[in-house]
Amino acid sequence: MRIDLITRPPSRLTLPFGPDEPSTTGRRVSVDFKSLSVDESSSDLAQLSALVFAIEGLRRTHPSVDLDGASVRIRGCSVHGGPEIQTTLQAVLEFCIDVSLDFSLGVRRLVPGPTTDAKNTQSNAILLFSGGTDSLSGLALCEQHRIRATSVFVAHGSGTTGLINRLLGESLAGRLTDFCPIHVQRRGDLQQTRGFLYAVLGGIVGRVRNTRDLIVSESGPTMFIPPMTPLDEVTLTTNPVVLALAQRLVRNSLEWNLRIHTPFRDLTKAESIAWIRRDPALIETNSCARPQFASHPHPHCGSCFGCLVRRVSFLVAGARDVAHRSDPLFSRFAWPGDSPDDGHGTVSAEQMADVLAVLSFCREVMLDRVHPAAREQMATYHVEPLFRRFSLDFLTALHLGYQRGGFGRSSVVQRVYEACLKDSLISASIATERMAEVSELKHKPSLDSPLVLAE
Repeated sequence: MRIDLITRPPSRLTLPFGPDEPSTTGRRVSVDFKSLSVDESSSDLAQLSALVFAIEGLRRTHPSVDLDGASVRIRGCSVHGGPEIQTTLQAVLEFCIDVSLDFSLGVRRLVPGPTTDAKNTQSNAILLFSGGTDSLSGLALCEQHRIRATSVFVAHGSGTTGLINRLLGESLAGRLTDFCPIHVQRRGDLQQTRGFLYAVLGGIVGRVRNTRDLIVSESGPTMFIPPMTPLDEVTLTTNPVVLALAQRLVRNSLEWNLRIHTPFRDLTKAESIAWIRRDPALIETNSCARPQFASHPHPHCGSCFGCLVRRVSFLVAGARDVAHRSDPLFSRFAWPGDSPDDGHGTVSAEQMADVLAVLSFCREVMLDRVHPAAREQMATYHVEPLFRRFSLDFLTALHLGYQRGGFGRSSVVQRVYEACLKDSLISASIATERMAEVSELKHKPSLDSPLVLAE
């Protein structure tokens, strides 16, 4: 299969498949299923999903290249449903990175081949597994329901690969009995289209393993997170639109009726963690958005959104966690001219700005006055109660840190906490009630939660 990307002003960029072909962009589109045998149609579909991933990467690394209105010519592809495939590829790029491309898909004669692996058709579900807390929750759910799951891990960098190898050799040894790693040649920062890539590859593995059920165990706030400020760019990894487009692509191109299940969509991260808080592997999971730290002794930066949510959720769920590299919710803010350390570490202005954006959003949710873009998105997915509990988790964590005699040291965050106290958004009784609700597992995952198609 060959791809030409023709941009404006006229220039021809080649995104080649395979390790040996020349590239004018410095990157390749390559998917390695390792020991898993896939047929020609599945292999080409994998390359198409990786193409979407590579196009986003190209935009991030070559911002001077005008991709809007560019033409993508694909030749020698062996998937079904050409027009539907083109429409889906266009839709996912428009939704995730707001780029409109013109796809032209040339389909060659389909070569019949086996659709399943005769040696292993014992799985009855596919579980996307990244090594985070939500992945572990999904694994525990499968174990509880005696689901023989194939765990699919998509690697596109060295950091998370090291994390997975450590989990397989230590805390998860013997639990991931059918583990399927897939390597994609694309390194760099996390991207909006990665969830689309993961779900399509999971669907392909499901076809090989002869199961139509794909479990995406992401907790609800990550799936539905609205912009916290009017100009905020939020993660779209497991947004229902992205998952629905991946499901549509697998169904149309392979004629395989993939079903995507999101059992933790109605749970906050704290509620998801409480469900597995006694699992010995929990402390070994990784939630950081910076994968370069994944194999380090302190794998969490502490200041990204994933780390902030993890810090709060472990506190509210009463689970033990590793120390983070920074602790901007509870460490002292470094004012200009301050001494560099007070024994608790200090927080930079950039870190504090991110913290205040999250805390302001939580406060606005509790006061029912979020900005219109956030209000509209939450209403679209009917997740207002979910985000009230998410916000209450943050305020409960602040109470634990900044109540009289607490361990919090940030005067800036303490002012936010005191404002919430004044408005009766948090109190000792509210915090106690919320922690009891989480501890008693009032909100449970459900495998009867199929993806709601967002056509």
